[in-house]
Amino acid sequence: MNRRYRPPASQLVPWLVISAFFVLIGLGQLGQPRQGVGGMIVDVLIAGIGMAGAALRLTTNVTLAPAEISYRSNFRRRAIPWPEAESFRVGRASGFGNWSCVVVGVRDGADVRIPIAGSRPYVERVIGEIRAYRAGLGAGTSGVSSR
Repeated sequence: MNRRYRPPASQLVPWLVISAFFVLIGLGQLGQPRQGVGGMIVDVLIAGIGMAGAALRLTTNVTLAPAEISYRSNFRRRAIPWPEAESFRVGRASGFGNWSCVVVGVRDGADVRIPIAGSRPYVERVIGEIRAYRAGLGAGTSGVSSR
């Protein structure tokens, strides 16, 4: 059984509102009479930035599967096999805002920030769920601590 996490509404709604604003401005300006192609190109770029921003946020997710933690962020899919994940902790999310995020300590000594971000209590609850999911997998991940 897989478990999926998406950005919380407190992050998703403002991001989508701002993206919609860019799309509406770009499309609204396209309907205005203009001289030259340059203005049209700028309007299309503004609308494109809004669409890309919405797509970026809507495709961000984390999936806990029996074999791995897979996640999509910035249009890229990455995975951390369970045996490689040594620890889970709360860390500072990269990017805008003052959000906490899940940091996975992997076997090679690196820290991987997965795109589950929100308030510290929310992230701590999610880490508890990740640990419970991992414990439910049984022998497939034995020998690896979940500090």
